[in-house]
Amino acid sequence: MNSTAYKVGGSLGYDHPSYVTRQADHDLLAALNQGDFCYVFNSRQMGKSSLKVRAMHHLADQHHSCVSMDMTLPGSQVQEQQWYASLMVQLWQGLALTDQLNLKQWLQAQDYLSPVQQLKHFIDEVLYQHVPDRKIFIFIDEIDKILSLPFSVDDFFALIRWFYNQRAENASYNRLTFALFGVATPSDLIQDKTQTLFNIGHAIELAGFTPEEARPLQGGLQPYVSNTEAALQAIVAWTGGQPFLSQKLCQLVIQQQTNIPAGQEEASIAALVRSHIIDHWSTQDEPVHLRTIRDRLQHHPARTGQLLGLYRQILDQDSVIADGSTAHSELQLSGLVVNRQGQLTVYNRIYRHIFTPAWIEQELAALRPYAEMMQAWERSDRQDTSRLLRGQALQDALDWSQEQQLSNQDYQFLAASQALDKQIAIDNERKARDLERLSTQLDAEKQAKQTLAAAYADAKRKLRLGTGILTLSLIGAISTSIWVNHALQQQQIAQTQSIEWAGKSALQQFDFDQVSALLTALEAGQNLRPLVSQHQSLQNYPTTTPLIALQEILQHIWERNRLEGHAATVNSISFSPDGQSMATASRDGTARLWNLQGQTQTILTGHQGDVYNIAFSPDGQRLATASQDRTIRLWTRSGQTVRILQGHQGDIYDLSWSGDGNYIASASKDGTAIVFDRQGNQRVRFQQHQDSIYAISISPDSQKIATTSRDGTLRIWTPTGKQLLVLKGHQGAIYDVSFSPDGQQLVTAGADQTVRLWSIQGNPIKIFRGHQGAVYDVSFSATGQWLASASGDKTIRLWDQSGQALQVLRGHQGAVYSAQFSPQGNLLATTSNDEDSAHIWQVRSAWLAQQQRQLQGRISSLSFSIDSPDLITAWEKGSLSIGNPTQSTFKRLNSQVKAVTSLSFQAHQQLLVAATKQGTVHLYKKDQSLQTFPAHKDTIYNIQLNPQKNLIATASRDETVKLWNYKGEQQALLKGHTGAVYTVRFSPDGQLLMTTSEDGTARLWTLTGNLIAQLPDHQGAVYDGRFSPDGQTLATASEDGQIRLWTRQGQQISAFRNYPSSVYRLRFSPNGQRIATGSTDGNIQLWDLQGNLQMEFDGHATVIQDLSFDLQGQQLTSVANDGSIQTWQLSETPQAHLDALLQRGCDWLADYLDRHPQEQLSVCQEP
Repeated sequence: MNSTAYKVGGSLGYDHPSYVTRQADHDLLAALNQGDFCYVFNSRQMGKSSLKVRAMHHLADQHHSCVSMDMTLPGSQVQEQQWYASLMVQLWQGLALTDQLNLKQWLQAQDYLSPVQQLKHFIDEVLYQHVPDRKIFIFIDEIDKILSLPFSVDDFFALIRWFYNQRAENASYNRLTFALFGVATPSDLIQDKTQTLFNIGHAIELAGFTPEEARPLQGGLQPYVSNTEAALQAIVAWTGGQPFLSQKLCQLVIQQQTNIPAGQEEASIAALVRSHIIDHWSTQDEPVHLRTIRDRLQHHPARTGQLLGLYRQILDQDSVIADGSTAHSELQLSGLVVNRQGQLTVYNRIYRHIFTPAWIEQELAALRPYAEMMQAWERSDRQDTSRLLRGQALQDALDWSQEQQLSNQDYQFLAASQALDKQIAIDNERKARDLERLSTQLDAEKQAKQTLAAAYADAKRKLRLGTGILTLSLIGAISTSIWVNHALQQQQIAQTQSIEWAGKSALQQFDFDQVSALLTALEAGQNLRPLVSQHQSLQNYPTTTPLIALQEILQHIWERNRLEGHAATVNSISFSPDGQSMATASRDGTARLWNLQGQTQTILTGHQGDVYNIAFSPDGQRLATASQDRTIRLWTRSGQTVRILQGHQGDIYDLSWSGDGNYIASASKDGTAIVFDRQGNQRVRFQQHQDSIYAISISPDSQKIATTSRDGTLRIWTPTGKQLLVLKGHQGAIYDVSFSPDGQQLVTAGADQTVRLWSIQGNPIKIFRGHQGAVYDVSFSATGQWLASASGDKTIRLWDQSGQALQVLRGHQGAVYSAQFSPQGNLLATTSNDEDSAHIWQVRSAWLAQQQRQLQGRISSLSFSIDSPDLITAWEKGSLSIGNPTQSTFKRLNSQVKAVTSLSFQAHQQLLVAATKQGTVHLYKKDQSLQTFPAHKDTIYNIQLNPQKNLIATASRDETVKLWNYKGEQQALLKGHTGAVYTVRFSPDGQLLMTTSEDGTARLWTLTGNLIAQLPDHQGAVYDGRFSPDGQTLATASEDGQIRLWTRQGQQISAFRNYPSSVYRLRFSPNGQRIATGSTDGNIQLWDLQGNLQMEFDGHATVIQDLSFDLQGQQLTSVANDGSIQTWQLSETPQAHLDALLQRGCDWLADYLDRHPQEQLSVCQEP
């Protein structure tokens, strides 16, 4: 293999020596041989066309007929007739029919048909006639080109779907198979979602090369590399297996014409990447690749800011959970990120080095409508208020920001602008009132003079003109009344806009200041309250933004309070052993003791320099402080100095009490650690570190001491000074170390931006990546389940022990120095280098557990139990779990079922039934298999248990519903729907069935399969249907965004709309008086039976999969198809809901408001 054998760009021939066979090759061939409709959607230059060429060759070898249609050939500026004709030309030529058919004459003969009907006839009459007895595979490449056509091609996709549906009636259509390739998402391609083709398709995942798969690339490297395997590993390490870049790097190695010696592979490849790809990348990007990614991000200017914001979030956190949203899909299609095990992460190191945070800022600066103003404001050290936005310019910026994910700097600029604009509005309103008051006084004086003049008028003239005067007075009064009403309306509009603006502002603030955001939302809710009445429907509220803001913030807020009182940076914070007190150490030379409400109890003064650290004794009665003045001081809780410990020749950075209270260990800038006994006597000094010791920690059993240093090592010692281990791994200084609560693990924080977990034996367990700055502090929660890390990137991250980042906390304006859990694990305290306060956060353990659960893998199906609050989950890899979502307690079942599409569970008998994509049913009792049987030849969309009758109902894509007993014997077949059946539900008494379908109808049946009623009128697929608890009312939810209520006889009672989203799931409340609905956009709404909207919740990023009320109807739990779970508190009326949110907000901030009376709100002072 020589340099020409590597092909950089374009399609590879089927026999090209550098072709890399991937899992997608096997998956695509297997699916096509099964007759599946397949689609391969991915970013540019991922090898889609090469995969297509290879698949066509293999199928041709099996004596099948293959033809490729390229959607670029018809062009974009064509008429519909021309476009379809071009497709037929490509089929005619590709299958070598030019000598067998005069296509022009044939098309003229079909002129009476529509273009799509002509294509159907061409396949039926021409292809099937001239290609007999062979399978025909039609490959459609560059399918995304249809997006630029001036007409809809939904009929084209509907035709492909029709061919597949006809297989059930006409076996000859099994000969015809389609495969689509392109850079698009299914939702991009089809405008009419009722005609979607992709729910019957097989998505082929086209991933990058693995090192094993990439071995065919080694051959060409042989003359130029001593160790080709090591060189290829170095190449893949940089490219992440991206095909184009992998081929390009291989070619670059050969073009250098120099040998890479053994052991130099990583350095040589790194140098090559930097010189020929990364440096000046925009000018040497040939063939074009990196610019294609950039251009894809800028393809939709309105979405560019959002995509860049999302990408920055991925850079900051190393990964984010893939939720299938439009933004996530669009970013994947750019090729910049890839979905790995349900996480979006940057595709490779090359992209990470090119598309950096600095590059993002440069691109955002070009997008921001206020870029110059913000830069000028920053240059003035944020003092020049003339650079802030006001009026319409501010509103335009806020409107633009709604669709963006911005930086803290952006939000701070916008928040400062809002504050200034609000103050100006208040000042203008005050001036207007003063002018109005002055005008009123002048009018009164004028009126008095006129009245006096009128008194001297002729009495007879008054009598004569009395009637006229009365008439004019009435006209004047009416005119005045109209003007007053208009003024009141304008005032109410302005007030509503102000309230709505405040609600939006609160949501924007939340990303960088949680407490201020909640205060803003509370104020907005407080101002909304007088404008609404007790029984007013939510649809008639002047604005609902404050409710949405309060719900969103209260659902996600962590910060509760701030400890304010120090005169300089707070360096560290510590909790007392009983968790009832906190202590802080500050650069102002003091330490403070606080209660949990944030009140200073004691100020400890005496040190002659910065106080770096503070720790409680095990009994909580003493405190120890470490200082810049090279001393340790022991204190009583009342602030009396008990003892001063000396011995270090440099600043003392850290200290730790032993668990038995018998000794204190300290770490110093002088490169030593000292162990002192209780009397302050020096027992031993550790001197093996080669530089400053930053941290020291003692094991829970007091038998080991760990130290970390600027020299990049972690050392473990006995209390007598014997060095047990020297551990290396961090690339630079190690700033902190902590033992796990059981003493079996250690965790370290380093300047290399990583957190590392070690066994007590010194074995590295895990590296936690995600911070974008040095990590200064790390600690375990009391149970050891979670870890918290504090970083120079201004964030705190919470992790599980597998290294998954579960939560990122933002709010500090500088590097975060300290992060400590309370002993109970319910609080987290943090400090940073630019604040003289500490932040107190509520640890949401249930949220962390949910995030941890979502990261376990992809979920294939979710469903609530039919008789308990339990949630049953099927994972893509085949495992099942069950648990109470409100308590985040889940256990894995022994059962294993793959490709699950639906579940039904009854807790009372511990019965579980699972349906699969292959049409199979699996029945379990107490986690033991009872029965497995084939129920349908196509996918089962829904399955339901009927414990009263010992029946199972299955609803399928094959347009039928079937009833089965627990032995797997069919009891009834329900036919009548003309589209896939999405759901089947039993009535509460178990005597009836309701089904909903793609055909736009719901139907009511007996258990023997007799149709009772058809429920029509929906304008789209009916996704769900439910019986009321008494079984007398039926509700249906549809793609058309409507909810309809029906009698059991099929008479419509009412209809109301959830505009603009499709309604995917619904549930009746236990008393049957309310309906909860879940939408495809992740929203949840609560309605009364008259269609009045009572509550609305926005807490999910993806489709709502199921809903469940508690028995009292006071809580609603929702679960989305990404596995996210939310529990919502319900109220009787919208106003009661607003009051409840206001009360929750006030309760959350009670301690903060008690310490900040100037920020107190009237709503929080009401009894």
